[in-house]
Amino acid sequence: MQTFRQTAVRHLAIWSLCAGWLLVWACAPYTPPLPPPETYPSRVVTTAGVAFQVTKLKLPGTRQELHVKLGNASQWIPLAQMANLRFTGPALPDGFRPVIITMAEGGSIRGEVYADILVEGQTDIGYWNTSLLKVDRVDFGKD
Repeated sequence: MQTFRQTAVRHLAIWSLCAGWLLVWACAPYTPPLPPPETYPSRVVTTAGVAFQVTKLKLPGTRQELHVKLGNASQWIPLAQMANLRFTGPALPDGFRPVIITMAEGGSIRGEVYADILVEGQTDIGYWNTSLLKVDRVDFGKD
């Protein structure tokens, strides 16, 4: 059986250990949280010359990739890797349109994009969509 003195010493040791941890925690350097990443909307310009500021731009029903033909080769390029998409001509009979794609990490690709698909997002007046066949260029934003 413990004496009163042993119990008091044990409690004092526990409290001093807790106080020490609180002191260490209180004196730890404070690092403020990082600022949120910069966001800005995408800009979509139609062939009629109307520009839209679009947030949450996406291609519904796809994996957010565009089918691009480069001569005889064909590949899928994710939208996240693109900075700009500029169509340079009308649609061909197979649904492809000539395009110049500026990549986010630099460089550009000249080829043909399958454009018989929808592009959608949110504008300041609500939901918006159009066909890529009616788009002249897209400047991809970060949102």
